[in-house]
Amino acid sequence: MRRKVHDLREWTGALEYSQRLEVAGDFLMVDFVAHRVRQPLTVDFGGESLRLFDHGWRWVRAHPRSAPAGVVGEALTVLLDASGQPLELYIDIHQGGGVDAGTGLPWIDDLYLDVAGLFGPDWQPRHLLLLDEDELAVAVAEGAVSEAQASATHAQAQQVMTALAANAYPPLRAVRAWLAQAAGHRSGEQE
Repeated sequence: MRRKVHDLREWTGALEYSQRLEVAGDFLMVDFVAHRVRQPLTVDFGGESLRLFDHGWRWVRAHPRSAPAGVVGEALTVLLDASGQPLELYIDIHQGGGVDAGTGLPWIDDLYLDVAGLFGPDWQPRHLLLLDEDELAVAVAEGAVSEAQASATHAQAQQVMTALAANAYPPLRAVRAWLAQAAGHRSGEQE
C-alpha cells in the first residue's frame, strides 16, 4: 500500500486557491477552490474529453472520520465547475486513513483501485469506470498488497459502483447536504 495525502495545492498547479476543512457528520469535508490556475487540465475519460481543472473550479472531498487500519473503505472527491455544476466523482479505495497532524489534511493507505464517474442530471452518477486495476495487480505481484486485500478491494469497488448506479451512495449524499448547507450559510450572510 501507499500512503496518499489529499493535498491538491501542489498537484493542481493552482496559483491562487482557498481551502476549508470542516467536520460534517461522519466525514471531514475538504473544500478546495482554485481561484486562478496556471493552465486548465483536460483528460480523456473513457472516450469523453473531461476538463478536470480550471479557474474557479472546486474539489470537495468527503473523507471518513473513522477509517481504521485494516478495514477496507473509501473516500469520495467531487469536482464542480465554477458555476457549481458537478462534473466528476472520484473514489479512492483504501485500507485505513486519518488526518495529518502537520497539515490537517486527510490521508489514506491507498489500495490502488479507484472508481470514477461523470454526473448526469440531478447529480445522477453515470459512465462509471473502475480505474488502476493494473496498479493493483502490480502491487499484488510485488507483495505490497495480499490476494485477500485485492479481493476485498474489488468487492468494495463493486459495492460502491452499485450504490452509485442506484443513486444511493452515502458519501455523495453527505457532500450534497454539506454543499446545500454551505450555500445556505453564504446566502444568509448576504441578507
